[in-house]
Amino acid sequence: MTPRQRRRAIVALLAMVALGAALGALWAFTTPTAQITITADGDVLASPAEMAHLFSGAAYFALLGFALGIGCAVVVWFAAAQLRNWAGLVVAVGTALVSGLIGMQVAMAIASSRYPELDVTVAGGQRLVQNLWFEHATLGGVTAPWLLLICAPGLAALTYLICAIVGGDEAFVTDDDRSAAVVTVAAGA
Repeated sequence: MTPRQRRRAIVALLAMVALGAALGALWAFTTPTAQITITADGDVLASPAEMAHLFSGAAYFALLGFALGIGCAVVVWFAAAQLRNWAGLVVAVGTALVSGLIGMQVAMAIASSRYPELDVTVAGGQRLVQNLWFEHATLGGVTAPWLLLICAPGLAALTYLICAIVGGDEAFVTDDDRSAAVVTVAAGA
């Protein structure tokens, strides 16, 4: 890899990390919030429609994560063509993971500054935003607060492998696979 190619790849990866932060900010400013009412007794009242806004906020971040994952895979595929092999796949997934993590952190930092945590000691209406770190989520009995974090790397891996298949790139084919194809063709002839 020449210094120019290395510089180009580093700039592209840093741009994807910055895009993750920008998508986190976009989510924080555009995510739906739920209107919660606190009674004088400290009871929390919210309609099912308002609570659905919290799910919408999580789904919205998941869609942004999917877009980020696709973007990371495509950028690594084209900006780092010399890595069109398993290393490129790892770089694409790693970049999507770091970008998604930064995006979640930025989103929650901005959202928490815009919408303070629910205070049940103060009667009246309050806005509530979805916490992207699912503190009480479980997956197969294991605590999984990171569930939204896998959206970007998952789609990055899928997109990168689709690029490899569509591009007809042989970087993922091992020497054993090539020799098996030659033997099969020779035997069938």
